[in-house]
Amino acid sequence: MLINNLKTSIRVLFRQKGHTAINILGLAIGFAVFILIMLFVKDQYSYDKFNKKIDRIYRMEYEDWALLGTIYPEMVWREFPEVVDFVRFNTFNKTALVNYGEKQLRVNNFVFADTSIVNIFTLDFIEGDPANALKDPFSVVLTESAAKQIFGDQNPIGKIIEYENKWDFKVSGIIHDLEKSHIEIGLLANFIALKSIYDDPEFFKRQGNWNYPAYLLLSENTNVDALTQKIRKYFATQLRWEHENETPEFRLRPLKEVYFETEIDAENTKQGNLQFVRIFLAVAIFILLIACINFINLSTAKSALRAKEIGVRKVVGSDRKKLIFQFLTETLIISFVALLFALVFVEIMMPFFRDMLNTQIQLSFNPLLILLMIGGVLLIGILAGIYPAFYLTSVKAVSVISGEQNKGRKGATFRKVLIILQFSISIIMLIGTLVVYSQLNYVKQKKLGFEKEHILHLNLNRDIKKNLKSFNDRLENLAGVEKVAYTSQIPGYITWTENLETESGEQVSFRFAPVDPDYIPILGIEMAEGRNFNEDMESDLEEKYIINETAAKAFGWENPVGHAFDNSYWDRGKVIGVAKDFHFKSLHNKIEPLVLRWIPKWHRTVLIRINEGALPEVLSQIEKEWKSMTKEFPFEYKFLDESFDKLYRSEQRFGKIFIYFSALAIFVACLGLFGLASFFSMQRTKEIGIRKVLGAETPGLLAMLIKDFTKWVLLANIIAWPLAYLWMDKWLHNFAYRKEMLDFYWVFIVAGAVSLLIAILTVSWKSIQSAKANPADALKYE
Repeated sequence: MLINNLKTSIRVLFRQKGHTAINILGLAIGFAVFILIMLFVKDQYSYDKFNKKIDRIYRMEYEDWALLGTIYPEMVWREFPEVVDFVRFNTFNKTALVNYGEKQLRVNNFVFADTSIVNIFTLDFIEGDPANALKDPFSVVLTESAAKQIFGDQNPIGKIIEYENKWDFKVSGIIHDLEKSHIEIGLLANFIALKSIYDDPEFFKRQGNWNYPAYLLLSENTNVDALTQKIRKYFATQLRWEHENETPEFRLRPLKEVYFETEIDAENTKQGNLQFVRIFLAVAIFILLIACINFINLSTAKSALRAKEIGVRKVVGSDRKKLIFQFLTETLIISFVALLFALVFVEIMMPFFRDMLNTQIQLSFNPLLILLMIGGVLLIGILAGIYPAFYLTSVKAVSVISGEQNKGRKGATFRKVLIILQFSISIIMLIGTLVVYSQLNYVKQKKLGFEKEHILHLNLNRDIKKNLKSFNDRLENLAGVEKVAYTSQIPGYITWTENLETESGEQVSFRFAPVDPDYIPILGIEMAEGRNFNEDMESDLEEKYIINETAAKAFGWENPVGHAFDNSYWDRGKVIGVAKDFHFKSLHNKIEPLVLRWIPKWHRTVLIRINEGALPEVLSQIEKEWKSMTKEFPFEYKFLDESFDKLYRSEQRFGKIFIYFSALAIFVACLGLFGLASFFSMQRTKEIGIRKVLGAETPGLLAMLIKDFTKWVLLANIIAWPLAYLWMDKWLHNFAYRKEMLDFYWVFIVAGAVSLLIAILTVSWKSIQSAKANPADALKYE
């Protein structure tokens, strides 16, 4: 029986080649997109899950800051028995200079951590003893990829590498790469080495250097909320907290939540975007839903044309169970074939998808995945076949053969609802795409309050710092170099945070950046009042400050120039100028209070403005001067505009892939629309023939055939617009500076026009064929 059903189903499917192809293609695209996105979602939710003690690991944070002074986690560990252990990290060396023999190279993620890391985080050692690998202050553990990069095929254990041309580290272990960790590690060294590297005897007693993420391992069944309150009370009473009458807002965040937490400043750790993950998940469901709607629609529509076949089968003895099994077999065959094609599409699309989302996902079959795929195919196949299987097989054979049975028209309303649903989804995605691209374009074009074009920046090293005046003079003497300035952090990446107690006793946080007198001119920042730093006035090096307009308002200073400035960390100084507000962070953030001070010893970066036309020659000359002064450090530069634009990289990726998915959704919807148009034109063949005999013209017949479809697409727009408005309005709130949704009124008009045009074009091709057909042939139909 099964073999006979398969043979019959295959013959039926081949007899309806067009509709079978449309069903398979649409469903395969839906399956493929769903599989790809679910792989991405699974990848994102797997971050940090490799840690066996993840349920007991918490990051210690303070207000909106995830970096602490070195003293705090150790004090908590000593004071509270609930804290079993702690580990501090230094993650600032995203790229470090490493020498091995004659080989000099940049390696990624040279991280320092306490030796307790092996007791808290799960590190999979290939070589070396986990308990003793970091025992020596200048020992280092390499990941597999770092070991391959530095040593090739050699065994690195026991070998010496030189860090930043100064400190020797001995390789004591190799671990597997941490592919799903929010803390990216390439090389892992002992945290205690920083005391020597920074030449700071008091390094481990610092309260104010808030630069080091810290993690606590708690005992089983710890009441985290109660422990948090005890930690706050302890620091408020025992440590003589910096600001009187202020409760230190420490908090403990579970490690399982850290990767998706974007409201906390956690410099140099990897962060996901939970909203994007949820949007992609919704897109996956939308596209699969559209594909399934097509499948169900076309399956139920075509089944109506087989009513006489069912009647004849019943007359010759087929029972209802056999007929039901026959219909379900046909839809299940299509589902399984579509899945096979989907797997091929996934392999083809995978490299492109990885590149777009900057991920390393791969399709690996396991029993659970195979069961889910088979279950999904069975579910969709059964849903698509359930209408023809149960409804049409329930009718009486006599009524069908005599023509009394209304051929599936009871399913027409159901099909119309599905058409409206799938086009509503497609229109929502189209509107979303247009809004995303328009907002990103707005971000790119918005005036930032400073000039970022034609400026390159280089990180200073110890050789350059020793001869900074000579280096500066050489740069300024180069033809094509307009201006040179120095700072600690470039615009877009100013994260240094301090606090000021206002006259009313309120604590106001502000961003702080050490700069020089050329910083404001090189960036073209305008002064609102007062003056810039003056290199001819030595007194400007002695506690003189420039603040932005937002800082003046936040501090409550009506006349800020000349106002005393004291934030308790430095000697009392005064404000000499107020700079007009500029966007020193991305447009996701509102402009915050900013304080600038001229402090040469804290300069880490040089900014060089060059003439646009002289770019290649100037770069070559700068590189020559660099190498003449620091042969040990490679010449590496970036352009300020490119560095700033990286702040929107995730949105740019999101926008690109969103438009591709929207195009696929519309394409799949059009496949279904084309199939239904073909079916309805076939169903009305005799009617069209009679109308032509009675004098109907082709344009009138064409309008009649496409009228219903355009009506349903218009209704889909009415449903989609408010849903798209709410969805994208929520997305826009990620940007502090954005267009309002009412400014995007044109997006809805364009989406409506495009969806209507696509529907008309899709339906018209088959409708024109039907309208132009010979009426004699039409009257002989059936």
